[in-house]
Amino acid sequence: MKKILILGAGGMAGHVMAEYLTQKPEYEIVRCARRTVTPDTILLDVTEFSHVDDVLGEQRPDIVINCVGMLTVVPGSVGSGDSDQQLSAALSFQTGQ
Repeated sequence: MKKILILGAGGMAGHVMAEYLTQKPEYEIVRCARRTVTPDTILLDVTEFSHVDDVLGEQRPDIVINCVGMLTVVPGSVGSGDSDQQLSAALSFQTGQ
């Protein structure tokens, strides 16, 4: 049985991916998210890289699926500050390595 760890399992893409793969008996699914999705969800903020390393070391997945993301921020909207745009870019770049 392959162990698949899904980062961002609380978001739309991660949730759909986890639900789909859970139906496949050949996979063990590990959900990681910033909030509890299921009772066995591992709470994880991917911007805390040492914690990500710890979780990967503890879980030792065969496959990691990165569904972490931040919607594009529209200039002038709530949450459209430079720090939000920088975080969005950092998440997309840093977790894609």
